[in-house]
Amino acid sequence: MTAQPRPTVAVFDFDGTLTIKDSFLPFLYWTHGRMRGNLKLLPAIFSMLAYLFNAVSNQHIKERLLTRFYQDWSIAKLQLAASAYAREYLPKLINPAALERLHWHRQQGHQIYVVSANLEIYLKPWAAQMGIEHLLATRLVVLEEKITGKIQGKCCYGPEKLARLQTLLGSLQDYCLFVYGDSRSDREILAVADHPYYRLFTANRGLWIH
Repeated sequence: MTAQPRPTVAVFDFDGTLTIKDSFLPFLYWTHGRMRGNLKLLPAIFSMLAYLFNAVSNQHIKERLLTRFYQDWSIAKLQLAASAYAREYLPKLINPAALERLHWHRQQGHQIYVVSANLEIYLKPWAAQMGIEHLLATRLVVLEEKITGKIQGKCCYGPEKLARLQTLLGSLQDYCLFVYGDSRSDREILAVADHPYYRLFTANRGLWIH
């Protein structure tokens, strides 16, 4: 009896894979402006440098910045800003070569997942605009309709990317898995792929928090 072919799943990291640059820091500037944004960033500069040298975790630096920028913002206010950012700014960051590859997978009838350590609050409206149904990203803690600056559970980074995908799909061995990534955040998920692609679309690096 002939074995049934495995369904194909294409997994794309967002920052540095689907985009040509980081999306998190521009979001901070989008909501505060350049001058106020820089003033907010200054006290966190040593934490940011520590992150670049792997001395603090992605979750630590994100929560530090989210607290400085958004603590006590209403969730409605942040969602409004995030939707505008997704609509007006994120399209400028998208790498055409990566987008072409994503469209190719869609034409083949493959399932497409975007899995990102960055924020669901702005990636979700972008994914909806793109017709991407499956998004795994970092969620914010909201208490009494206010942003706390904390992250729900674990940041969707490194092993957490793999864990969340396994939770949704079950055994990944049941799928033919294409994975596209660009950083240490993608190591675990690239390691289980049938077709792993590392920095296929760009090798340029700047200051990234993802």
